[in-house]
Amino acid sequence: MNNNILLIFGENRDYCMILKRFFREYGMNTEILPDNEKLIMEKLSVKRYNAVIVTAFCDTAEKIGIVTRIGNICPETAVAVLNYTSLYMNCRKFISAGAERCLIMPQSPVNVCNCVMHMLNDQYLYLQETADFMANSGFPQHLNSFYYFCAATELCMVNRSESISAVYNEVAERFGTNADIIESSIRHFVKVSHKKGIIKKFFNDKDKRPSNNKLIRFTAESMKDFYEIFKDGRVIEKNEREWQMLVCSFGNEIFKMAD
Repeated sequence: MNNNILLIFGENRDYCMILKRFFREYGMNTEILPDNEKLIMEKLSVKRYNAVIVTAFCDTAEKIGIVTRIGNICPETAVAVLNYTSLYMNCRKFISAGAERCLIMPQSPVNVCNCVMHMLNDQYLYLQETADFMANSGFPQHLNSFYYFCAATELCMVNRSESISAVYNEVAERFGTNADIIESSIRHFVKVSHKKGIIKKFFNDKDKRPSNNKLIRFTAESMKDFYEIFKDGRVIEKNEREWQMLVCSFGNEIFKMAD
């Protein structure tokens, strides 16, 4: 069954329209609504939503109140907050008020969509741990192929013997595209990363650009020094402590809660 999403916009209406398109592409029925508490509560009283996404620009106390009331009216509905205040402290307040996710904005639409899919225990595009590892390694996040590369890396961590063609096919299935687009996009990603000098620090032959396959598998092996990833999406850190899925993402800083 498709998930129903209520997306509440403030000054970011155009961005929310883009989000709505992304959600639709991944099978989520999405309605958008102006940031008006009365309208929000009326909507929630007549229709069940799997998730509500609240936008917070200012008036944090008011938005925290809305998050709390959504939890009281619809305890089964997951709440995420797009936090434009750029304050980590506010994210902690939203989580305490009942939000399951709080993202410091701006974030790419792909990342927001993936976060909501995680929140709903739906099929995810990639794991946040992979994206953070890649970002901290210096790889360019502004390219859509960044997320394709993340997914390909995870698949190679789970199954080392899987052919690169099979990896492209699985990534394409996740993102609703075809394997040729995945291959060419990742090739462009490798080219840009090499041109920026990001890849050179990983290989002895600093002048030669590695193939897609070589860089994907090298990154997968590097990640294994920090994480173990399972087919069901569970992640175990190398300190042997198992954690829940992402609770709150603040860009590259991750806050997690133990099981």
